[in-house]
Amino acid sequence: FFKLYPSKENEALFGQVLESSEVVFESAKEFVWNTQVDTDLRRYDWTMIPVKGSDDVVSGLLLMLRDISEQKKQEQEYKQLVNGMNDSAFVTDFNGKFIEVNDKAVEVLGYSREELLSMGPQDIDVHFAKERIKQLIEVLQTGETQVFETKHLSKEGKTIPVELSSSLVTYSGKTAI
Repeated sequence: FFKLYPSKENEALFGQVLESSEVVFESAKEFVWNTQVDTDLRRYDWTMIPVKGSDDVVSGLLLMLRDISEQKKQEQEYKQLVNGMNDSAFVTDFNGKFIEVNDKAVEVLGYSREELLSMGPQDIDVHFAKERIKQLIEVLQTGETQVFETKHLSKEGKTIPVELSSSLVTYSGKTAI
């Protein structure tokens, strides 16, 4: 393996699995074969599983790589598209947390991206009600898009009237709003 992919970092990861006897997962790890001719950097999810012999001693590793390069490329293209919009955009999980916001949302609301990603609709929507979110999710799961008016509260306390258009999307492999 190290002849195909020489790397001190990876040798250390392999050593960690051998010493700890625990499964290690690395997400979106760069991986370049020394024979690779294209210029695109490939990214893989790695799973390293220790293999134990009958004496319960780790004798090797099972390494599984899943190429997620295209997924990462599509995510980057999506982010560029959404960040180029002149409207605020939010991706929200079913637990009521923002998992992505675009540059316009940051600009309009006055919060940093990190602040918004630690928040959810309940933190910026003046009319937020948990019951409404549950109803919204039920309707969205039928395939309908929901459009409604509400008001958002900026970091400075300014009330901003907004029209929201909500639908279900797949984001990072998971269903979101």
